[in-house]
Amino acid sequence: MLNGRNITEESSYNDNNPYVSRDPRLAATVVYDGGTIQKLDGSTTTIRTRPGTNTPDSYVNAASNSTSTGYYIKKYYDVKANATFQSGLNIIMLRYADVLLMNAEAKFELGQMNATVWDKTIKAIRTRAGFTQASALDYPGSLSTAQMRNTIRNERRSELALEGLRYFDIIRWKAGLQYLNGVAHGAKFANNSTAYIVLDTRKFDEGRDYLWSVPRSEIDLNKNLLPNNPGYGN
Repeated sequence: MLNGRNITEESSYNDNNPYVSRDPRLAATVVYDGGTIQKLDGSTTTIRTRPGTNTPDSYVNAASNSTSTGYYIKKYYDVKANATFQSGLNIIMLRYADVLLMNAEAKFELGQMNATVWDKTIKAIRTRAGFTQASALDYPGSLSTAQMRNTIRNERRSELALEGLRYFDIIRWKAGLQYLNGVAHGAKFANNSTAYIVLDTRKFDEGRDYLWSVPRSEIDLNKNLLPNNPGYGN
């Protein structure tokens, strides 16, 4: 939320009108129903994804050529791309925000998180993103250890969304059951906008899925000395 709180902690959040007072990075990351996007000619248009809005972008079903989730990706869209769609965006090798987030996480896990570290990391990132409320920018010293850890991890989720790091964060946190197990859903567009779109039901095996399978071709090269990882057989 714009006040820095998670939607699960904020009583004003309404999942029937979920885009009010949200983190500015939401609108910069995805296009949602009623969101705007700048066209290549410089004009701005409103995108309607809700069923029944009768636009090419509205949700029909998971098999249609329009959105299957109720959202479209906005991050990486280059508003300065020319008519032949040649983009000037750079490939991300390492972001300064990621460096700050790694610093914040390391300091916290070492028991060294304080107002000075917060101001140089989380506050700096949120200020750049457009947060202005003190509740989002000031050091939340009253948070419990679990709440602070969740705040720092959620900051990575928001800042680095769609940049290919989320899965690896979850794996190194050993948090697969929390984030990679259960229903993945889209917008609240199903059953006449009374239920969320169900995309997939994921199952995470704690005894297996923190590691990948060793390629069969490598095992075949050395059957005696290279067994597969637990849960994958040989």
